[in-house]
Amino acid sequence: MKANGILVIALALLMGCDSGEDSLDDNKQQEQVEQLEETVEPPTEGRPRSPEQLADAYMQAVNAQDTSAIEGLIYWDGVENRKSTETWIKMILRNELSSVAVTSLTEEFKTMSNNGFDRNGVHFVPNLDVEYVLTPRSEKGDGQVSIGKKEKEWFIVAYIPAE
Repeated sequence: MKANGILVIALALLMGCDSGEDSLDDNKQQEQVEQLEETVEPPTEGRPRSPEQLADAYMQAVNAQDTSAIEGLIYWDGVENRKSTETWIKMILRNELSSVAVTSLTEEFKTMSNNGFDRNGVHFVPNLDVEYVLTPRSEKGDGQVSIGKKEKEWFIVAYIPAE
């Protein structure tokens, strides 16, 4: 993993690696930089790092009618046909949201969500484990959007045909 060079230099300076005669030998400095690269997480531009950040980003995208921002919140792994997701996006853009809550799932509901559902003879499963649901609220009522975590980033879960 490559870390931002400026960040690595700044952290190396904080650890006492300067350019004076007391500095560590080059091999030792390189070892410390490599250790820092392993522990410093590079920033991911715009990716929500918590369910609450995802809820905020979702509300902003819907209220701004920003299709690409919503698409950027979806975990697309395994999605071969985007048509149903694009239809869903068009549907949600018809609403102005007053709030988006993060709702915890009971273990029973979490199991049900992760087992998927059947539609028109096809079994659909989530492409990420469902950990919470977003509950968007509008004048037309409340909705539910399954969300999950991939590494340290949060996404809207897509349901894909089971293999």
